Amino acid sequence: MKQFSIAVLPLVMLFAACDDSSSAPTNEPITQSCSSENFLSSSNKITSSSSAKQVLAASSSSEKKSNDDEISSSSKPKTEPRSSSNQNISSSSEKAVESSSNVDNIKSSSSIDGFDWSVPKENYLNPAVKYDSIKDSRDGKVYKTVKIGEQIWMAENLNYSDSAQTPSLKGSMWCYNDQPKNCDIGGVFYTWGAAIDSIALYNDGKGLICGYDKKCVLPAKAQGICPDGWHLPDTTEWRALFKEVGWGSEGTALKSQKGWNIIKASSSNGNGTDAYGFSAFPVGLIENDAMYHDHKPRYNGMLAYFWTATEGSAKTAQTAEFENANRYAGLHYTAKDMGISIRCIKDANKH
Repeated sequence: MKQFSIAVLPLVMLFAACDDSSSAPTNEPITQSCSSENFLSSSNKITSSSSAKQVLAASSSSEKKSNDDEISSSSKPKTEPRSSSNQNISSSSEKAVESSSNVDNIKSSSSIDGFDWSVPKENYLNPAVKYDSIKDSRDGKVYKTVKIGEQIWMAENLNYSDSAQTPSLKGSMWCYNDQPKNCDIGGVFYTWGAAIDSIALYNDGKGLICGYDKKCVLPAKAQGICPDGWHLPDTTEWRALFKEVGWGSEGTALKSQKGWNIIKASSSNGNGTDAYGFSAFPVGLIENDAMYHDHKPRYNGMLAYFWTATEGSAKTAQTAEFENANRYAGLHYTAKDMGISIRCIKDANKH
């Protein structure tokens, strides 16, 4: 495969598809074994400091096709390609990432197509799919929903922003380019503390906010800021979705049919088939630097990230990730202070 080397801004994530009971330590890097299927790995490494975000170069190695292939380096932990029997994950509590993604293959200058924020969100849904809908009683907003297997998912990103009713949202949510109209298209970007509605979880009168740099204890099912009867999905529920649509091509099956940058000279990236109507569209994420009160949109047209209710460490939680450069999807550790999208899932007893 042709190699690319570009500069990317730091993401704080680690490739992970562990059981919900697992957690990443806050000190030493570790290796865990997980039971999952068919993710690719690369030697891409993205780092940043906790005091300021820096631009570093990320180098890509060619994709590994065999479960016996191994990615090694004398200066970092080893990772292996994901297989049906195991997956090794390397983790650190600092803002450092060992990513198996092909982010380094994403290069705007060599891409065509892309996400258009002036296009109504309905244009990114699959017209061949019959959607249901729900109305959020808190603000009256309506969301398309779709049943995939035994699960019912929102087919749009959550766009709830009432910080008066939900104090966890104050200072912890953003619209793309700070334009409210963009939230009507791509939804709101939330920190993890906002996503789990940390103030409601820890409403002890002391103002404790669970989130970045604060380890949390979550209930078995966390509603978070999802509407009543819905909740923030954990990694077990995301893996069930991936399994339902087919390991090995789950990214392609769940990505929207338009909006994804298409990288030239590659045949395994870009738009998906959206075969099930999940319609994951690539609004990117918000890189947040609380110290400098700075938040910037990144990877528009390239990535779709969604928070899970599964915590990694005091600084990280897991996200479900889709890339334009990959037909796979993945679960990663991501810094809790990043601005990430949300897809809610319906409570099982509400089906």
